[in-house]
Amino acid sequence: MLSLSVACVAVLALSACATAPAPSPDAAASDSTVWGDEYEGLAVDGGETVRALPRGFNLEYVEGNTQSMRADAFAHGAAIHARSYPSGEVGSVSWRSDHIVREVVAGDFTPAIAEGALIGDPRTGGDLRPSFSARTSGLAMRSSTSTWSSMRGGGIVLGTDAFRVSSGGWETREHSHAGVASFETLIRSGVLGFAVGATDNRVAGSIYGAHKTENTFAGGEIALSHERVRAVARMVSGSMSVIAIAGAGPANDEPLVFARKERWGAALERRDGWGRGAGRAGVSTLTRRDFVSDVRRRRAFWDGEWRITSDARLQLAARITREENTRASKGALASLPAHEVLDDWRARATVRVNGVIANGWPVDNAYRLEWVQSRTGKPGIIATWSWRLRAGACDTRLSASAHALETGQISYSTDAAPPGLVEYSAVTGKGAALAASFRLWLKHHAWMGAAWAQRPPGAPRVWITLGLRG
Repeated sequence: MLSLSVACVAVLALSACATAPAPSPDAAASDSTVWGDEYEGLAVDGGETVRALPRGFNLEYVEGNTQSMRADAFAHGAAIHARSYPSGEVGSVSWRSDHIVREVVAGDFTPAIAEGALIGDPRTGGDLRPSFSARTSGLAMRSSTSTWSSMRGGGIVLGTDAFRVSSGGWETREHSHAGVASFETLIRSGVLGFAVGATDNRVAGSIYGAHKTENTFAGGEIALSHERVRAVARMVSGSMSVIAIAGAGPANDEPLVFARKERWGAALERRDGWGRGAGRAGVSTLTRRDFVSDVRRRRAFWDGEWRITSDARLQLAARITREENTRASKGALASLPAHEVLDDWRARATVRVNGVIANGWPVDNAYRLEWVQSRTGKPGIIATWSWRLRAGACDTRLSASAHALETGQISYSTDAAPPGLVEYSAVTGKGAALAASFRLWLKHHAWMGAAWAQRPPGAPRVWITLGLRG
């Protein structure tokens, strides 16, 4: 797949003249509300994500102990994405238009349907968050550059102003197969549709619908698979968003298969904005129940950002989680079920300062202090400093962090591994980490650079980067 995608990149690169705009600096730092446990142990796209261009191409090669390659090309509605990571290879070819054939996708993609009742991501169960999107649709096949969330296959989307038909098939990384089709029609400021799918040994289906007014959106989906039911309902009204789920959970190893573990829960989130900043707050409760255990997680979070001056911003965030785990008694002797309660408190404050030195070169500094308290009465502290200087064609970055956690406490560190990816790894105890990178742009069409990182007692990691963009 990778070699085919790279060949297609070359074809598109030749057909697309070098009119793509010069790559811009990273728009913003990582979201302050991403705590890391959402993506623990996963390498996900981060940093300089390539955006869709009318015409152009992007190539990047990283040499080092985590060798990787990235390639992207765009021309006449077509797009090519190819990635080669230590964790595997992914690539896709897609074409989009405004005609009756709306989309054609082949390669690696992430399938999604309506509200996620029929096809759901099993990793979202730990942190239930409502979406503020005011639309729902049938089968969508989003080109994926992730080696853990993608499926390999193909699909097509047909549509007019009155209806939309989608069909696709794929193979998971566990070598199971699935085929899905959906049909929907517009009715009275809303949509009504159904989807049906089949795997190697079963058939599943769902009915979904949505209604939208000027200020309110409401949507829902109910799915049935092998005598197990899952339902999802969602509503967005002004600055409020609500989601509720009930029924079986998605299986980890096969699509369209519902696991025995049931999920029941709801979440509420509110977003507010004011003259010098914005904030979000939310609460959620989620119960996961099977024959062995009953796990209930309740969570509340808040984050806000203020512009202190034209060059400085203050970001504050806090999250509280209580998890109750009840397990059935074991052994021949009668005993009470085991019950455990765990509390996790996290808060962080970040100051970001943007400035310009004497030569007119922009400098960015970020200072973050994070506080963790869980499993013990003593708090743990994590401090992080990052610095960035853009001097003409040169882009230099430095970062340093230190953590002092008590026994049983866990924090989640962000590592660039390799550049272009972000990996969140769990850290405990006391330690530090250092990282540095340098990149030189050559007339905004090519670049070369190097990156170095170390987290003792691990060995240092070094990458050499070469890239080209038309």
